[in-house]
Amino acid sequence: MAYTPPTQSVPPPAPQPAAPFVPPKNGLGLTALILGIIGVLFGLIPITFFIAGTLGVIALIFGIVGIRRAVRKTATNKAVAIIGTVLAVAALGLSVVGVVIVNKVVDDVSNVLDNNDGAKDVSIAAIEKGEFGSFDATVTVENSAGNARNYWIDVQFLDDKGTVVDSTSVLINHIAPGQTATDVATVFPKTGTPVTAKVVKAQVTELG
Repeated sequence: MAYTPPTQSVPPPAPQPAAPFVPPKNGLGLTALILGIIGVLFGLIPITFFIAGTLGVIALIFGIVGIRRAVRKTATNKAVAIIGTVLAVAALGLSVVGVVIVNKVVDDVSNVLDNNDGAKDVSIAAIEKGEFGSFDATVTVENSAGNARNYWIDVQFLDDKGTVVDSTSVLINHIAPGQTATDVATVFPKTGTPVTAKVVKAQVTELG
């Protein structure tokens, strides 16, 4: 009978360690979405355009980085990052609109408060000494515009050295196009003797 050597058992290979779990880097995409939403809300209020613009820039950067992470498979929220990026662009657009609106409002208010376009329509006569120590200067307005206007005219009275000794305002209402109207600016200076008068400002209200 032939001799059969004993067989040796081979141990199974050792199990390979499992790859460590790496959580997806979804933070930037989610942050872009949140900042984009807040930026759009601020962008709906024109006066807060600067906040919308700032948040829009940050959200845009985070959204682009979030999309790149999703493409590299290190993040799983590509859709969220894309939506955040779109909202960031919308916030930036609204901020630009807000800048335009705010500048327009500021210009309109400035024109109302500081409108001096009427000065070219105003002339002032030589000063005359009036009664009870008053000094009078006749103010003449000729409306050169194509619509009716009100004129609020600020007048200064100066002495022979050019020093302002008193001032007053004259309101001439509803002057039709091409029409001429006059009024008298009167002051009672406490010190000094005015010898000349000049128009400082002529604010205009358009009547349509």
